[in-house]
Amino acid sequence: MTWLDKQIKDLLDTSSKFKSEIQKIENIDPNICNDFEEATPLKLIFFNYTLNIYSSIIHKYIQSKKFFENMFYIDMFAGTGLNRLRSNKDTMIGSPFIAILNHKDKFTKLFFCENNVRYNTTLLKRINALGVKNCEISQEDCNKSVDDVLSKITKVKNSHSFFFIDPYALDFTWESMEKVLNCKCDILFTFMTNSINRARNAAFALPSNKSTVLDNFFGKDSWKSAERDVADIYSENIMSVRPNALIQTVRIDKYYDLMFITKKTKGNNQWMRGLHTAKKEIESNSKEAVKIALDKLKRGQRDLNIYYET
Repeated sequence: MTWLDKQIKDLLDTSSKFKSEIQKIENIDPNICNDFEEATPLKLIFFNYTLNIYSSIIHKYIQSKKFFENMFYIDMFAGTGLNRLRSNKDTMIGSPFIAILNHKDKFTKLFFCENNVRYNTTLLKRINALGVKNCEISQEDCNKSVDDVLSKITKVKNSHSFFFIDPYALDFTWESMEKVLNCKCDILFTFMTNSINRARNAAFALPSNKSTVLDNFFGKDSWKSAERDVADIYSENIMSVRPNALIQTVRIDKYYDLMFITKKTKGNNQWMRGLHTAKKEIESNSKEAVKIALDKLKRGQRDLNIYYET
């Protein structure tokens, strides 16, 4: 079994150790899912990998009563909690249930923001079906709910947080990002590179309200440097707010970049080696590789490569 197979296995209803729990939430509003392409599992794999490392480290500090006493998880674009691939209707858990099923007992509280009424209602029903009590769901726009979430987590002493910010494109404003960056937290941010490039090109071609949207997203007009990569520009903006930040970027196929933002440590962040491994594996795979892995895991189809092994 390849590295990719092993990681996807944990997200599927047929092979996860949480098989019964996943099947239970699949039976709730079964037609309400987030529909995605095959590149999405690569994002979820890195999210799962990152959250595993993060929660283990912070939880050890909490257990030893060193540095931290509480830890929070915040999902700013939570969706329905289930993802369905458009091509073959395969279902896998999304970020809310990756966090809940694996780490609900480690986090003091888990916050979910989802302003789509239909999605929000279904997510709440699915969480309640598992009997999870330490969750809070907001139906407000993430840029409005961020203040409420931050006020609740920052008033808890000796706490640390993990933010997963997974916007559709330019939905998360720089004002909101700046507030999160000033909080004691690690962040995994989906930077929708292709969509942002299209918006920038459109703004260059025909000045419109896209200029204002881009200003709000970048926090200033730094995006107007046409010769520069938009992800590099955004990373520099992050460093201007958090100079001690360490940013690990992972390219997901040709669609977008995941930015993991953490704090540089005196030990040179030795624990980041695991993320470097995940980055290498994910960037070497494509959505076609994901499709092959799903076919093997869900339908028992054999990998064609085995016929050429010696």
